[in-house]
Amino acid sequence: MFPLNPILVVEIFDVWDINFMGPFPNSFENLYILLVVDYVSKWIEAIACKSNDHNVVVKFLKENIFACFGTPLFVTPRTPRKTPRPNTWQVRTIHPSIHQTRSIILQISLQI
Repeated sequence: MFPLNPILVVEIFDVWDINFMGPFPNSFENLYILLVVDYVSKWIEAIACKSNDHNVVVKFLKENIFACFGTPLFVTPRTPRKTPRPNTWQVRTIHPSIHQTRSIILQISLQI
């Protein structure tokens, strides 16, 4: 018999999955696309950016996610450069086995 695993019950805009796409050919000095997807509604927020580091993610979260949707309960980063940062917003980081942005990145990549 399989062990019981608790189910994470979340509301809309409580969990966000973060991922970078790229590098792409240079366009107005932008090489990457930062893709942030709500875990429940699949709402997508994206920007073109010059680098794929944590500074871009922090700025984007503060200006586009926290300001519009409030502070989420969890974020699931899939960034290539994971650096420990002080958690000033009291947001927990989770690493689920299935990430929401994988299928969305595949769909977007097929259209590019």
